[in-house]
Amino acid sequence: MKVIPDKIHLMDLRVLEFSFKSMDGGDNSTKQNPSLEIGMQHTISPEEKRLTFIYEGKLEIRNTDNEMLHSAHFKCKFLIEVENLEEFNVVEEGDVKYDAIIGLTCTGITYSTLRGILFEKLSGTPLEYYTLPVIDPKSLFN
Repeated sequence: MKVIPDKIHLMDLRVLEFSFKSMDGGDNSTKQNPSLEIGMQHTISPEEKRLTFIYEGKLEIRNTDNEMLHSAHFKCKFLIEVENLEEFNVVEEGDVKYDAIIGLTCTGITYSTLRGILFEKLSGTPLEYYTLPVIDPKSLFN
């Protein structure tokens, strides 16, 4: 099975939630990396040849007394269409599953797009110097 980029389309993306709070008066000099919690849910709709990804997470910076200085919460939804999704079908014990390569490819696309969205959303805040890390898409399935 080969992934053909021209057959993968980002059909929709939505920022469902975004909030930012600064507890120290909004000092933009912070260059400390925040802690990151992120989760991802995905569903596959074979009939529509679509995959949906929902990412939700938070970024926090705390001082040495563990008091919150800055925090951001986000939730984004992505809808991907894969024209040749059926080519990634794998039948195991009578159940239709999908080869991991298509899920990992679409996860890479959506996570990279999320990085750009958060970079823009955090602009002008004390977290503007932070970018989501580059990761192995497999890590989001653990």
